Amino acid sequence: MHLSNFKRIVFTSDLLRVTDAPQGRASNPQRINVDWLRLLIGSQIEQLTGADSSIYLLDDFTERINRISVFRNLDIEFSHHGWASIYETLDDPVIENDIVGPLEGCLVVGFELPPYLIAQLDKRSISYIDFCIHPIRFLSDYVMGCRSNISSVIAAINATTLTQEDIEPDLIALQGRARRRLFSLGHPANGAVLFAGQMPVDASLIAEGRMLGIDDVINGLELAKIQYGHVYYKPHPHRKDVQILQEKISGLRDVHWLDMNIYDLLGCGRIQAVFSLSSSVLTEAQFFNVDGVRLSPRDSEFAASGLAADGRTRYTPINHTFLGRQFWDAALNGAAIETTSNTAFCLTRGILKESLNMKWGR
Repeated sequence: MHLSNFKRIVFTSDLLRVTDAPQGRASNPQRINVDWLRLLIGSQIEQLTGADSSIYLLDDFTERINRISVFRNLDIEFSHHGWASIYETLDDPVIENDIVGPLEGCLVVGFELPPYLIAQLDKRSISYIDFCIHPIRFLSDYVMGCRSNISSVIAAINATTLTQEDIEPDLIALQGRARRRLFSLGHPANGAVLFAGQMPVDASLIAEGRMLGIDDVINGLELAKIQYGHVYYKPHPHRKDVQILQEKISGLRDVHWLDMNIYDLLGCGRIQAVFSLSSSVLTEAQFFNVDGVRLSPRDSEFAASGLAADGRTRYTPINHTFLGRQFWDAALNGAAIETTSNTAFCLTRGILKESLNMKWGR
């Protein structure tokens, strides 16, 4: 399909994601992210394709097919456990057609598209561009991860992939800070092993139809102990049930609770390995020369090593060129991308961090 022949541009995400919030679970929790992404890049894509854009999230409950009706028709509970059971595959042709059929002939622009939706888009040869906030979060600004099934978009991704030169100043600065902060501390010990904790509900924790939980964490800690003899557990800074979690972990021999800044730990030169179910820390650890051990049976959606992924199935971190017309002219029309001199400047301005109004990582 020629890129000017799309009948419309559709911004979407995981249509069936459910949070563990006690109220407001009916609405799609990804709406805020999809609306934000459309605001950032929607007008440029509209101008280059000549098509209008819209948002599609299945949370219009006046429609026959909506988020709640899908769960009801599949006979699963409307909860994060139910969501986990269908995240990787819906395995229902009728429902797959109901929710993906409206995307035929469209250019789909996604934010964290789930496996069940990616599979159907590929099966039906529906073009998509999928974004996320990339887990490299030790920089002075966030960067986007991008993947696509459109060859010209993949070429644009490859041309704007973050480089070692882009990340080196922040990396060196954080390592220097870590050495100074931990200089006089006796912990962690040299050669220490860290287990990076996570929030209790997250898409990355879904594997084999369920949400990995505390039992999986305990098993992972035991594995780390068998291999290294001693392990530190680093809790996620935003987790609310920390006291309950600490009580469970405190009963494990040779496991010690360590609530310190993750970049101080990665950069101090004392950590030899990081274990985790699926934390983004595993992606970042390699840049600090720390081995990462992923315990989730589901593959990561990010490069196993280095910065470049394949741009097709895994997210590649890209610089801020995607915010301008040059990227989209290349992605949609095949135009050349010139190496810009202000990439580093953009990364140090913190414009995505300010725009998102959220704090992760650094």
